[in-house]
Amino acid sequence: PTAVNELPFTVGRIAHGGGSFWPGRIDDVTVFNRAITEKELFDMMLTRRDGSESGVVLYWGFNDRNDKVATD
Repeated sequence: PTAVNELPFTVGRIAHGGGSFWPGRIDDVTVFNRAITEKELFDMMLTRRDGSESGVVLYWGFNDRNDKVATD
């Protein structure tokens, strides 16, 4: 079962709890409409993706820009 809540979707920041930020770098954020297998995860770590993979609903590659902030 999938947990559902009404918190905003955030990457690199905790949506609740004072706004703490991830203290590192984030590269390639992908959201799927299904659970992925461990093998799929490891395969993705070794190849460059473009967001056209099966089940992808959101993909940020962070490869095209040098900015420190990504926006929708």
